[in-house]
Amino acid sequence: MTARTRTRTALAVAACLLVAGCSGGTRDSGGSPAAPAAADDTAAVVGAPSVACTETPRTPAASGDTWRHPDQSFYDGSEAEPPTAADLEHLLRADAALVVHYDAAVLPAASLDALRSWAQLGEAVVALPGAGLGAPVVADVLEHRLSCDGLDTLQLDAFGAERDAGAVDAH
Repeated sequence: MTARTRTRTALAVAACLLVAGCSGGTRDSGGSPAAPAAADDTAAVVGAPSVACTETPRTPAASGDTWRHPDQSFYDGSEAEPPTAADLEHLLRADAALVVHYDAAVLPAASLDALRSWAQLGEAVVALPGAGLGAPVVADVLEHRLSCDGLDTLQLDAFGAERDAGAVDAH
């Protein structure tokens, strides 16, 4: 999937969320509008202008001889065998991947759901929980890091767009 397709998908998701959030919500049995969703649940989902991100250089680490490709694109922390640091470094070096670490204790449920959908639609993308990140969302490509104070999939798309995902030798 190209960055353009991911961006279009993200915009479609944002439009659906906007329509659902602005339509007055569902009605309870008394016919009154349901309470609107909390701002934190929708503001940082897709293309939120309030999400600030900072790009910094990243020093690649050695990937080692022992690695495996992840079994999935999104990890919620309950998996028996999540990717190791060597697995992730291999993805960055050999597969031009975009690796996203997130702080599940900080991100609202709507952001986690959006990240899950975004990662599953992406090419050479892996998202997994991290500890001691210094930011709620930290994304890595081989030589760059993007640290964000929330989730903005449009900024993640733009950050990952310059890599050559899928243009790697078989291994």
